[in-house]
Amino acid sequence: MTEKKFNKDELQTLVLEDIMSRPYHEFSGNKVHYVAEEYEALFVKNLKGNQEVHNLSELEDAVNSPDVKTIFIGRSAAITPKGLENVLSRTSLIKQIFCAFEIK
Repeated sequence: MTEKKFNKDELQTLVLEDIMSRPYHEFSGNKVHYVAEEYEALFVKNLKGNQEVHNLSELEDAVNSPDVKTIFIGRSAAITPKGLENVLSRTSLIKQIFCAFEIK
């Protein structure tokens, strides 16, 4: 049996489909997806139109930028689930957000 080889775009699509098929949180129309594995974070960080944020100020700028399509929040970001919810409640733009920490 031969092994199927995937190119980078195909792998990225598979990883995104897997992440987005899981339960997510929604705040003001923005879907927040949990990124559980480091390899998933690597793919998300490299999405076209993605911006990685490290604090609430960067998050605020990213959610209000029409050029940013997706946002990645790393595990070590200085952002709490409550801070994330507060920022998202003040924006009219809808984003896909990928978060490396669980929101409970």
